[in-house]
Amino acid sequence: MVHDALGLQHAELKKKFNPNKKDEEKRILNKLIYVVGFLGIALSLPQIINVWTEDAVGVSVISWIAYSVGAIFWMIYGIIHKARVIIISYLLWTLVDLSVVAGVLIHR
Repeated sequence: MVHDALGLQHAELKKKFNPNKKDEEKRILNKLIYVVGFLGIALSLPQIINVWTEDAVGVSVISWIAYSVGAIFWMIYGIIHKARVIIISYLLWTLVDLSVVAGVLIHR
């Protein structure tokens, strides 16, 4: 695959140059964004547990459907721009949002 070869060439060229401080800060930020994305999703877990184990009273299915649609658009954006962080994050958000929607619809 041509793109893979170009990517490898790019990676090899990057290794030849010493990263400056800004590159190091970007690298740290790139790692940190995965943690932040995961924590945001993890904070929604109590809502999922509540909807599936207790009751869905007061949970707006329309809001969670809207969140799902927004997450799907962001995921498509990530796919088009080949932004792995966005793809992974919004794939997980879509799953979270749809699990809340399903829980609300089943347990009402």
